Amino acid sequence: MNIKEAENLSGISGQNIRYYEKQGLISPKRNRINSYREYGEEDIRILKTIRMLRMLDMPIEQIRLILKGDLSMGDALDMQKVRLEVQAKKLQSAISFCEQMGKEKRTLKELDIDRCLEQMEKNTARDGYFTRWVEDYKKIAREEAQRVFTFIPDDAVTNPREFTNALLAYAKEKNLNLVITKEGMYPEFEIDGVEYRAERNYGRAYRVPVAVIHCEMIHPELYETEMEPKRRRWVKILYHSLPALGFIFLIFLMMGGTGGLSLSEFFTTKEGVILLILIVILGISEFMHFYLLYRNMDGPR
Repeated sequence: MNIKEAENLSGISGQNIRYYEKQGLISPKRNRINSYREYGEEDIRILKTIRMLRMLDMPIEQIRLILKGDLSMGDALDMQKVRLEVQAKKLQSAISFCEQMGKEKRTLKELDIDRCLEQMEKNTARDGYFTRWVEDYKKIAREEAQRVFTFIPDDAVTNPREFTNALLAYAKEKNLNLVITKEGMYPEFEIDGVEYRAERNYGRAYRVPVAVIHCEMIHPELYETEMEPKRRRWVKILYHSLPALGFIFLIFLMMGGTGGLSLSEFFTTKEGVILLILIVILGISEFMHFYLLYRNMDGPR
C-alpha cells in the first residue's frame, strides 16, 4: 500500500510517517521499478504502536529502543509512568500557585515578582528531588541487571563443551535469545545482540565448593543511560549497599527502635521474633549476593 493508504489505516499523517522513517522507527520496502515506498501490515502495526506510545507522551528515543528490542515494553511503561508522575506534580504545583495568586487578587504592578519566582523554584526543587532519585535508582538497577549476572549450573563445567551446554541450558530455562560466538573456558555470547563474556568461578557453601558462572557485558558503556558521572557513582553506591543498610536498620530497631526490648524478649515476643526472622533473611540474602556469587575463592579455572 502507498503512503496515503498507510496514513488512513494508521491514523498518522504522511508528514509524521516520513519523520518516523527518518528517525529509523520504520523502514518500508521500496518498489523496484519506481522506488516508491510500499507499506505492509507489519509497518502499519509499528505505526499504530508508535501512535499509541506518543499518545502517552513517550520520547522518540525510548520508542526506538522498544522497537529494536533493547528495552521491554514493561520497563518502558514503568519509566514513562515515573516521568508522567513528575509532570503531574509540576502541574499540580502550578495549579496550586495559580489558586494562591488568584486569592490575593493583585494587579501586575502589585505583584512581588521576585518572591513569586523564589517560591515557584522552591516548589519545583522540593517536588522533583525524591522522584529523580527513585527514577535514577531504577535506571541503575536495570543497567546492573543487564551488565552482570551469575548462575549456578546444574552440571559440572570442566571443559568448553560443558561450559557451552551450561550457558544454553540457562538460556532455555530463562527463555533468553542467547547465541554462542566464542567457545572456551572464557566463552563469549550475545543476548538479543548484547555481547557478554563468561567465566567459571568457585565459591563455598557450607564448606562445599560450588561452581558459579559469572557473566559480564563486554561493552557496558554502550548501554548506559545519560546521567551526570558523580550522581551515577552515588546511585550505584546506594544500589549495592541497600541490603546492608536494611540489615543495619533492623539491628538499630532491635537495639532501641522497639522500645528497648531485652535479649530474652526477642525470642519470646511477637515483635522480637519477626525482627529476628527479617534479620536472618537479610543476612542470608547478603551472604548469597556477595560471598557465594561474587567472591572468587579459588580464582578462575
